[in-house]
Amino acid sequence: MKIFSQAKMRLGEISNRLTRITENEPLSSLSIVLVVLLDLFVLVNLFTGLSDQTKQLTSPDEYIPGTCREIIIDKNWVREKRIPELSDLILQDQRNYWEIVPDKKDKHPVCKDLYATIKGMKGNKVLIGYFDERDKLVKRYNSYDSYQKQINPEVDKILANIKDIDEKIDALDEVKGFWVTIENKGVLSETLTSDLRKINFTYPIKRLGIRILFLLPVIIVLFLWNTASIRKNRYLQTFISSHLLIVSFIPAFFEICQAVFDIIPRKLFKKVIEFLETWNLIAIWYYVLMIVAILLSLFLIFLLQKKVFTKERLMRRRLEKKKCVDCGRPLPYHVHYCPLCGGSQNVTCENCRQETLQGAPFCIHCGKEQL
Repeated sequence: MKIFSQAKMRLGEISNRLTRITENEPLSSLSIVLVVLLDLFVLVNLFTGLSDQTKQLTSPDEYIPGTCREIIIDKNWVREKRIPELSDLILQDQRNYWEIVPDKKDKHPVCKDLYATIKGMKGNKVLIGYFDERDKLVKRYNSYDSYQKQINPEVDKILANIKDIDEKIDALDEVKGFWVTIENKGVLSETLTSDLRKINFTYPIKRLGIRILFLLPVIIVLFLWNTASIRKNRYLQTFISSHLLIVSFIPAFFEICQAVFDIIPRKLFKKVIEFLETWNLIAIWYYVLMIVAILLSLFLIFLLQKKVFTKERLMRRRLEKKKCVDCGRPLPYHVHYCPLCGGSQNVTCENCRQETLQGAPFCIHCGKEQL
């Protein structure tokens, strides 16, 4: 019961610090709304700034795009489906109604050569004409249901025309060269796969570093502002800086969690799940998640208590409320020891060597600042 009462008292103190400027000056509802809006505005701007900051890096999907992976690594462009795949790739620019912004990010040398070949084919009007005609035939063929495809002679003519166009496409020198390029670059699959693994590992670390560099100055400035406001008893500034300091820790916390999740191989999670399923222990996974959540919450609370809601601030608040600096219970006036916990309410001043109030920033006898 004592633990619950202390937790309730601590939550009440934190709530007071986030909703009051001083004990005698509570915030109005409108002021609280304005502070919350300020918190949300700062939080949105921090996440937006993090996103823009990250765009400077080349992501794994940009360095080795999906099409390059399908052709070189996955080898999905088998002979039976490579013409339809190439058709979609060549005609995708023709089907877009908006301006395509050129990709200026650096690409893997293998993918760069591959995309240069594709770009050359996109300028071939004869090839585009073949693909347009083939696309119309395919749409006509797909308009028939399964029964009509079996009995309608028109379907056979469409298939024959598609086959004839495919032969014309394969006969073009540019396309022949592209097929040879694909077959030759297939031997580079292991190299491309190895490079993809490397960038998948290093990218989250670089992303975390560049995002922390963005957040660190904000956190340092807010921390210094908060510390100075507490020291100089600027209650309104202390209140605002405390809110903003908590807000600035939120994206930093999420960035660290995301980096850890990205760095740890997903195959490891998959193997753990498969192992638990094999032994019918999949429910344990939820226990693990709860334990991780509890540990992360404890870490966040530790940061808040040590950096924002410090012991010095807590003692000062209790002194202002005429409460015991140790247990927080109300005390009679001018009591040297708490009758409920036995905690001393005084401390010796380093300057005049007289007894002064513990938790007070200045001595009550000589007025000197307490260290």
